[in-house]
Amino acid sequence: MTSASQHLDGVTAVICNYNGMDSLPATIDSLLGLPEGVDRLVVVDDGSTDGSLQWLAEAHPTVPIVQMPGNTGNLGKVRNAGLAAANTRFILLTDNDVTFRPGSVARMREVLEAHQDCFCATPRLLYSTDPSRIYQDGNQISFLGVSTGSYRGVTVAERGCPPPFATAGGGIMLFDRGRLAEVGAFDEGYLHAWADDAELQLRGALFGLRCLHVPGAVCLHDAKDHGKSRAEGQVYNRLRLLCTLGQRRSLLVMAPSLVLFEFNLLMAALLQGFLPAYLKGWGRFWHDRREILSTRCRFQASRRAPDSAVFAAGGIELPAAVGRRAILRWLVNSMVWLAELNWMLVRRVTR
Repeated sequence: MTSASQHLDGVTAVICNYNGMDSLPATIDSLLGLPEGVDRLVVVDDGSTDGSLQWLAEAHPTVPIVQMPGNTGNLGKVRNAGLAAANTRFILLTDNDVTFRPGSVARMREVLEAHQDCFCATPRLLYSTDPSRIYQDGNQISFLGVSTGSYRGVTVAERGCPPPFATAGGGIMLFDRGRLAEVGAFDEGYLHAWADDAELQLRGALFGLRCLHVPGAVCLHDAKDHGKSRAEGQVYNRLRLLCTLGQRRSLLVMAPSLVLFEFNLLMAALLQGFLPAYLKGWGRFWHDRREILSTRCRFQASRRAPDSAVFAAGGIELPAAVGRRAILRWLVNSMVWLAELNWMLVRRVTR
């Protein structure tokens, strides 16, 4: 048994669960089997109906369960409930389809303890069906509000194991609770689609803190292809991300590239058959405009870093809904060099 002081300085593992009967047992077993150990285990359930809650109550009766009021479908609310249930210095937030390799949590904790400006650390994720290939190895959010630099599909042998580096994106996170308090909770306005994790990590950078990716901390992810099912959320979340976190000056300077990108995204919606979802995303954004503006004012009031220190340049990784049609790739590549020039101007005016 650990003492009370050790316990408070330890790690609470919070698992977000919804109908995870096929994968939740492996996630829990991997956490309980870590040689470095976790001090507490909490499961936050978002209205599961597949028997996973019943299994958990029987197989692990001492594990606390935080039950959401039905199925909220709001991962921000689920995550925030998990954060509130933790009482240790470090909080490991994970989905129910991830297994942790030995030493993964210890390595992330070492990074948090070694860097006083780091509030969050993320692990390398490999495909559970092919552990020789990377699912995600860090991530950045570009000035256009899309992901870049995840190294998806690259082999571990090709990538190697670089030292920890700044990242934004990745739903498996180890937090230092005290530093997280400076950033705040997850923005519950996001849909469960994309950037619902990156927004918090970007906000940390905006507030002068860092989220570091730790390639030496390895987990296996039971990846699923969601196709176009999350297109509405991807459209909405991107707009919300730019409008709540972006500086007014940089958004104005980037307007030509943002308009061009939006036109390409509209063409993709037409060609790939997700135009209704695209329009719904914009409709929801317009409906929430006042709340988004209020959130923006709150976040910008605590800003300590310019956009040039928060967002990144680099190749664009389009959402899965866009697909891989050659014409779409051509459209994207044709605008990237213009956007890069546009971003160079942003860096000059937002220092």
